[in-house]
Amino acid sequence: MARTKAQVRQVLAKTEPATSVLAIRKKHRKRPGTKALQEIRRLQKSTDNIVPKAALRRCVAEIAQDTCGQFNLSGVRFEKSAMQAIHAAAEDYITELMTKTVQYSIHAKRVTLMDKDLRLALENLKAIYKCESA
Repeated sequence: MARTKAQVRQVLAKTEPATSVLAIRKKHRKRPGTKALQEIRRLQKSTDNIVPKAALRRCVAEIAQDTCGQFNLSGVRFEKSAMQAIHAAAEDYITELMTKTVQYSIHAKRVTLMDKDLRLALENLKAIYKCESA
């Protein structure tokens, strides 16, 4: 005698808990880009730094060591407040640079950022910062 689906379900429900084959649901799959948009929104709401402190500290120390090596200075140190100021300025510059790059990409009717967009944004930001410091 052939069993029906209802009979199989009853047998499985009695013998196994909720881990039966019929009780397992397929995991919900999000559309491409949804996760990226969620991450962008989360980062825009937050006020914490995006660039890791340790990585930026190493980069600044390396640049300072190279620069001070020319003047025969050794062991340059930075105060915590100075590193915080450098960190804020670096993140502001990077954010502005990427914003300009995205704007140039959109203006060219593209979605993908290209090297030429970044170069154009760098040139324009250099001109802006030169005008402000003069």
